[in-house]
Amino acid sequence: VTVGIVIGALTLVAARPPQVPVFASATELVYVVVSVSLASGEPIPELGRTDFVIREDGKERPITVFSRARDLEEAGRNAFPVDVTLLLDTSGSMRPGLNTSRALALQFIQSIPKATTRRLVTFNNEVRVWAFNDAKPEASLDAALALAPNAGSRLFDGIMATLELPARRDERRVIVSLTDGMDEGSQVDRAIAEKALQDGGVTFYAVSFAAQLQSPTPLFDYSRKDPIPRRSDADRAALNLQSLTSKSGGFVVQGTVPDLAAQFDRVRADISAQYVIGFEPAPSKPGKRHRLSVEVRQPDVRIRHRGSYETRVPPMP
Repeated sequence: VTVGIVIGALTLVAARPPQVPVFASATELVYVVVSVSLASGEPIPELGRTDFVIREDGKERPITVFSRARDLEEAGRNAFPVDVTLLLDTSGSMRPGLNTSRALALQFIQSIPKATTRRLVTFNNEVRVWAFNDAKPEASLDAALALAPNAGSRLFDGIMATLELPARRDERRVIVSLTDGMDEGSQVDRAIAEKALQDGGVTFYAVSFAAQLQSPTPLFDYSRKDPIPRRSDADRAALNLQSLTSKSGGFVVQGTVPDLAAQFDRVRADISAQYVIGFEPAPSKPGKRHRLSVEVRQPDVRIRHRGSYETRVPPMP
């Protein structure tokens, strides 16, 4: 599968599936980024190693590495820093929302604690990777928003293009997408994007504008003898975002609410309270997919993490 990407809106290149995903498994450790929260959604950042149990294909594995994001930030250490990408849907239907959230999006990406890398990727019928200027981030975003909107909304291709970008193996990679969740024209489907996120250990958060797609009148499938309601664009878009986030350990916040700043704060707080757990995988054949599950020895908590990983295939000699 090839995905067309425009770098800085100038150069067209072909993207490959991620070759060396962050936190991938090999003969070394497998790393899992874990978020734990109360039922209210408030993150729990102070758990210890003995509070966690991690299983691979249902079998418990000893925890070899355990790090808390809060400890790393407070100590000023560089272990497991954050690589954050702002993935913007610049299709025509999203323009009002992007213009409204521009300032908040800038504040958000600049305020991610311990972020060593910040990126900006946009998608409509093309995927563009922009040079991000840390000194003047508004210049990059304004250049992206100045482009005339095109038809199409290649969300899944945008995710794949982001995963293709070079990254350090010790970084926690995060994608935060402002999108209505519709995908039109991608060369990959949602299942491929979800597997790539899981294999890369990348947490996907969505600021959803799906609600603005709501059809004003009920939709029915009149091809059936007894017409039944069809899933609206808003429902299909919301399903895309819920599936992408849940399988990668992230979550969806609403972009159409009055207090959008509070929604960004929820994402920021979650990133700041993550845990990184590493274990030695059981021997297996290259290319085999393994289920991951994490438990916490504390009642009434919610746990989020990627659901699986694939044993890496050694590169050709």
